[in-house]
Amino acid sequence: MLKKAKQLGVSVLKNMFDGKGTFTQHHIITKEEMGNTGRLFADCTLEVGGVVGGHTHHGDNEVCYFLSGHGRVTDDKDSVEVGAGDVNYCLDGHYHKIENIGDEELRYIAVIFYTH
Repeated sequence: MLKKAKQLGVSVLKNMFDGKGTFTQHHIITKEEMGNTGRLFADCTLEVGGVVGGHTHHGDNEVCYFLSGHGRVTDDKDSVEVGAGDVNYCLDGHYHKIENIGDEELRYIAVIFYTH
């Protein structure tokens, strides 16, 4: 199967998880195309000053692979600055928050897959 860019579904979310700003997801494959092994595989963009609010994963893990921009990830209680090539792996039962602290969009690939 081949999908052209114009065929990808797009979600534009505001104040994700009580965060701040606009968060855009270009869905690379759908939940159904993941064969019920996960719920998200997307190219994500967080606007300057935006925040994906803190949340705990239940029944799934999330991997965020940062492509460009400058951000800060709070992983449980630790906060670390991130940029291109960095990875945040949030395990089932753990908390994370993503902030764009740079002067350009923060872009990353996010994959959320089920643990059961």
